[in-house]
Amino acid sequence: MKLLVVVAPSGNPRLETMVRAAARAAEDSLGAKGHHVTVVDLHGFSPVLTARERRAYETEQPLVDDVVARYAAAVKASDALLFVYATSLASLPPELKGWFDRVLVPGVSFILDESRRARRGLTNLDHLVGIAVYDSTWLDTKRVRDPGRRIIMRVLRGCGRLTLRTSWLPLYSAARADDARVQQFVSRIEKRMAKL
Repeated sequence: MKLLVVVAPSGNPRLETMVRAAARAAEDSLGAKGHHVTVVDLHGFSPVLTARERRAYETEQPLVDDVVARYAAAVKASDALLFVYATSLASLPPELKGWFDRVLVPGVSFILDESRRARRGLTNLDHLVGIAVYDSTWLDTKRVRDPGRRIIMRVLRGCGRLTLRTSWLPLYSAARADDARVQQFVSRIEKRMAKL
């Protein structure tokens, strides 16, 4: 199975360490099972949709940047997508949100037919996984309705086939987590990845 792991950086060094540990655990576990794993590190990725990209968005060729086009090709060639990130102001970090905006364009995540109705574009995917490190508590995350999870587990899932399987692996109150709790989180990731 081909898996694409998208890792978004965090501005918080402690959360960044946890994100890196989670991504490494997922990559190692998947690699040990014989899967082909490609890791995309969004450190340095510009989240800004350029004016040229916006003009091209609804054309036949919405991918005008070579780097973005390579990411889109990797998404279409994958059997599973994994997103690893730490929340930023209770939502997705800018690099990951920008990656969604720039990479998952018409023709990649959805297809517009002649009547402008959207059809599912991520039908190549078997699995969709989110691994999130939250600075806030479970309750505070639920109060704001967890926008990052909704985007990944609802919006992206809606772009995949009806049988698309999903997993969500969260670590809440991460800034206050001791080493034992972080290790439990990493172990949970390893066990879940071993089942993909």
